[in-house]
Amino acid sequence: MAESSSVLEISIPAVSASAGSTVDVPIQISGNPGVIAMCVSIDYDSDLLQLTGVENCNWFSGGSFTISRNYSVKPFRIIWDNSLAEKNSTENGTFAVLHFKVFEDSASGLSGISVSTEKGNIFDVSLNDIAFKTLGGSIEISGKIASSALERTTVKSTESIESQSQNETSGFYAVIISILIVTVLFTSFKIYIECKKSNFIK
Repeated sequence: MAESSSVLEISIPAVSASAGSTVDVPIQISGNPGVIAMCVSIDYDSDLLQLTGVENCNWFSGGSFTISRNYSVKPFRIIWDNSLAEKNSTENGTFAVLHFKVFEDSASGLSGISVSTEKGNIFDVSLNDIAFKTLGGSIEISGKIASSALERTTVKSTESIESQSQNETSGFYAVIISILIVTVLFTSFKIYIECKKSNFIK
């Protein structure tokens, strides 16, 4: 297949969200020379974000819109296919919208979202490969130090202190018991000696 000289751009903008909230992230298309099929892959940090849904914006006229069966699959794939069409779709705009949940214990900072595809995954009605470039985006999270992680650390520290205290207490009691045993044995021995001297014991 030949390759079109025009370059289709697939991009994700920068958005912002608070920890514990949900956020919509659009996938945008520009510079479209005309296509009948396209497949893109989405990746993100699943320690900070949970993909909860994908909205078909019906950006292309006709065709089918297919996504990965499970939202937890990474990379997550979105396929638009209108290969039976007699002409190209030349629309620009929002192709799809990703719905994310930001975890409550996410710390403040940027969390990147990448969009990618491969040669042969975008083509026109003449089956020519479409040249493309991709621009990933991000979510700027307004959060705090992960409280759950902090709580887990505090609990572990407390458990460690308690365990150390218990070990020290156990060691102290062991020393006391040993001293008592030695004292009893020594006293018993002295009594034995005194009794023997007094002829109570032969």
